[in-house]
Amino acid sequence: MSHDTMSTTSSTSRKIWPADMRQCNRVNVGEAERLASVMGGGVLALLGLARGGLTGSAIALGGGALVYRGITGHCEAYHALGLDTHRHHSKGETPITA
Repeated sequence: MSHDTMSTTSSTSRKIWPADMRQCNRVNVGEAERLASVMGGGVLALLGLARGGLTGSAIALGGGALVYRGITGHCEAYHALGLDTHRHHSKGETPITA
């Protein structure tokens, strides 16, 4: 593989990657869910830290993931399933559940 081929591949990857990331990082969680995720995740994180050990660490990690989901407004599971509760709530519609 020549140097030119490698640089073409690299520049093509750079052009594709940012567009994919913008689509993957868009908000797809409604406001009420975001608030519940932050609050519930915070409680779980604190309980996990208080418990300690491997189980407590797992609980704290799960709580942290919920806090992250609430702050960013993006849920990777929703993205994979094609769900978007943010869009439905902002239009005043009832979200479709799977």
